[in-house]
Amino acid sequence: MKIVVLGGAGKMGSIATQALANDQRVDEIVIGDYNLENAKIVAEYIGSPKITI
Repeated sequence: MKIVVLGGAGKMGSIATQALANDQRVDEIVIGDYNLENAKIVAEYIGSPKITI
């Protein structure tokens, strides 16, 4: 399953992104956010190879 998380670098979005990264049914997660730097920080913090920006 492929997921796009809009607002994925915000407080709620980052929590949702982390939960999705731990879900074995999810193959790919794209973080969509207006703040590219925060999206990069969230992706690096979670550290899942499933995540792209």
